[in-house]
Amino acid sequence: LTHSAKTIGLLHVDLDRFKWVNDTLGHPAGDAVLVAASRRISAAVGDAGIVYRVGGDEFMVILTNAATADTANWIGEAILDAMDAPVIYERQRASVGASVGIALRDDDRCSSRRLIADADVALYEAKRSGRNAVRQITKSMQSKIQAHRRLAAEIPRAIDEEEFIPFFQPQVDADTGEIVGAEAL
Repeated sequence: LTHSAKTIGLLHVDLDRFKWVNDTLGHPAGDAVLVAASRRISAAVGDAGIVYRVGGDEFMVILTNAATADTANWIGEAILDAMDAPVIYERQRASVGASVGIALRDDDRCSSRRLIADADVALYEAKRSGRNAVRQITKSMQSKIQAHRRLAAEIPRAIDEEEFIPFFQPQVDADTGEIVGAEAL
């Protein structure tokens, strides 16, 4: 994505408790929830953006008009409100809810991959905070993710250069005194 003179906004929406619907009410009920969610999210977004399903129970919203943090948050909250009511399928209630991650960029050099990754990090924070929440990517979230990426990149090198020294600590059955395993420290 490259765009000039406007801020690009991306909302990553994930349905909460969708797996529970599929597991307990069956896949036809899950399909009905996906159809209802698609309609509800589209109605909440209106002409401010384009909604598409990326797979499973995840949707993306591209804000097509000049996006602002306030507008993106307002749309995110509207999506939560829209998903608050249960979906009725064959006289059974399926309550799912949603979590929303938001990323905004006004930098012409911002790639679509980076925008999606930022929205995904914000979505993870929304889910981590208890679900049914809207979170916008922050510098702090970006810093944490960059630190994790650097660490992940360093691990293979550290293994190759034998910089890890494992120490094994026995796991002992308290009743019998028998060693039942070990953990590496």
